[in-house]
Order: sequence, then C-alpha cells, then structure tokens
Amino acid sequence: MNIVENKIILRNKFLKDRIKKSDDVITETHNKILPYARSLMSFHSTVAIFHSINGEIDLAPLIAYAQEREIKIFLPKVISKTEIVFCPYEIGDKLVKSSFGVDEPLSEPHEGMIDLFFVPGAAFGRDGSRLGYGMGYFDRYFDKHKNTVGQKMGVCYHNHLIESIPTEDHDIKMDGVLTEEGLLLVSQ
Repeated sequence: MNIVENKIILRNKFLKDRIKKSDDVITETHNKILPYARSLMSFHSTVAIFHSINGEIDLAPLIAYAQEREIKIFLPKVISKTEIVFCPYEIGDKLVKSSFGVDEPLSEPHEGMIDLFFVPGAAFGRDGSRLGYGMGYFDRYFDKHKNTVGQKMGVCYHNHLIESIPTEDHDIKMDGVLTEEGLLLVSQ
C-alpha cells in the first residue's frame, strides 16, 4: 500500500470516529481544550483560527477572548481550487458560507505576519505530522508564506493523536498539537 492509500484509510477512520462522538463528548472536549488555547494565545498578538465543521474542535469562543485582549484574529478563506488566504475578522463582521460549508470573512487577505495558527486536521502525529482533508490548502499556504507564518498548532481530539502520520514531501509539519489533554510541543 502506498502513502496516499494509507492516508485515505487513516483519514476515513478518524473522520468516521469524529462523526460518531456524542454531543456530550464533543462539548466536554471543547471545554477542556479552550483554556489551553487561550493560554497559548496570550503570548501572541496575531492568531489564525478556523470555524469548525463536521465535529471539529470548536474554537469560535476564542474570538471574544482575543478581542478582549486586542489579539487580532484571522480566518481562512478559499480563493481558488488550490489556495487559501487568511483574512482579519472581528465579532460582528459578516461571514459567508464557502462551498465547503465553512463560514468565511469578506475582508481582504492579510499580507503580514501571523504569530500563531490553530490548524484543523483529521489526525496528527506526535512528530508534528498532519493528516488533513486531502486538498493541501494549509500545506501550500504554509510553504508559500514561510516568512510570515509563526507557530503552527494542530487541534484534534486526543484519540486522534497517533505516533506518526505517513507524509509526502509537500506535507508541512506542525510545531505542536493541542488536544483536551493539553499541548504537545514537537521538536523540529
């Protein structure tokens, strides 16, 4: 079995598991992760988060926390079949649903440094490897914007953190992974 086939099998396994989680488990997990995320954010002035879909960890409460502390928030926005950008967002700004069902900002893309990225994924490896959704948006963004990308923190359920994800040359590793059990920093 090649790497691509192995990634497809793993992705399907973890996405099915995520969809089967009860509302109670999801709520409990979100409530446990948020304090770790807030603590990490407190060291940064610009932070990119994502709006959750299909059982992803919900980081939306971090937006109010950020605004109270004058931390600028950025959300991803798909602009083509291969590219995302990150756009500033504040509470009250209009959002529109993307073709993937994700709420995206209408604001113009940010061109400068973003200190911290919370990154979604189906699963992550303890070595910083990431199993995304197979489109490569985040990998391409991180590769293209190396000089303006700060820390990259994967966000997932603890049982979706495994030893390692099979990777290809284009896959970008995370600097850490955040789960309901805490933050795992990865040595690069």
